[in-house]
Amino acid sequence: MIKYLKRHLDTKLIALIMVVYTVFIAINIIKKLYLGRMELCIETLSYYILEWLTTWLFVAFYTSTAKTLIKRKTKLLFLIFINMIFSVLVIVIEYTYMLAFYSIVKKESITALIKNTSKEVLINNMDYNFLTFISILTITYIYFYFKNLQEIQSREAMLKTQLANTRLQFLQAQMHPHFLFNTLNSIYTLADINIKKSKDMLVNLSALLREVLDKNGQNVIELQEELDLLYKYIEIKKIRFSEHLKFQIYIDDNLENVLVPSMVIQPIVENSIKHGFSKDNPSLMVYISIYKQEENLIVKVKNNGKRITQNFSELLNKGTGIKNLDERLKELYGHYSLNIYNSSGHVITEVVFPLQVSVSELVRTN
Repeated sequence: MIKYLKRHLDTKLIALIMVVYTVFIAINIIKKLYLGRMELCIETLSYYILEWLTTWLFVAFYTSTAKTLIKRKTKLLFLIFINMIFSVLVIVIEYTYMLAFYSIVKKESITALIKNTSKEVLINNMDYNFLTFISILTITYIYFYFKNLQEIQSREAMLKTQLANTRLQFLQAQMHPHFLFNTLNSIYTLADINIKKSKDMLVNLSALLREVLDKNGQNVIELQEELDLLYKYIEIKKIRFSEHLKFQIYIDDNLENVLVPSMVIQPIVENSIKHGFSKDNPSLMVYISIYKQEENLIVKVKNNGKRITQNFSELLNKGTGIKNLDERLKELYGHYSLNIYNSSGHVITEVVFPLQVSVSELVRTN
């Protein structure tokens, strides 16, 4: 029974209607007192209180009926017809209640009460009830309009989130093979030169892939986890290029638990190494710095290798890694910046996105 009531009764709507109906009753009382049609005495007040309690229940029933009809998209003319029926029913209820009250409490004759009842009063009451129920119907319409609007907006937001997550997972799935093929190509190249180093690289790649797969589906991870992946990747590259490739890393204090896109640094470093080496630049120094600036986190990777000759949009369309990163940042944040430029004898890749703290860090600081 309780489940049935919860399914068919909208308590918020009924409460709203009850408030509105109470206001109507209060206005009616004031009108009757002003016109002298009602006296403030115990008998009169008890009569009206019991009558109003009865009509309140009837109004609650009407509200539930109107809700059901509106949900079934009933035509307006039929709703108005139902409205008229309910208006007449209320008159019948009030009239029957009046006859019962005065015949039992005041010991008056039912025949005399019927004879003395003015038809004009009944018709006026019917008009009043009709307008009351029309108001209730209108409120019910408005209530469900805004409720449906909120539900639609909520569904749209949920669908947008699901779409964004699906797209991010697709981009991640696209990124991992790209990274894997590049690394396997390095191992293949090294195998003819130094078999021991190629084996070491393969072991490191296996460890790195294990961690990458463990984080599969996670769009953002803590910076410390991202750095663990980066250090494993750097070890692979150090084996491949030996003393020709060096790294210098600077991380601001207390940033271990901030959230960053998974594998956000690796494609930038890979891009720096791939395009930094040249005939004129046989050795490469890569500087990685991560720091906080106001409400943003900045990841900056610079190298002293070959300078770029194309603008950023051309570079973006040229490779997979940076383009993939740009699309992921767009999906995750909306407001971000990604740029590649020459500065003071270095090629700099800079990423700026909103600083977000993980739940574990919030718990720790609180």
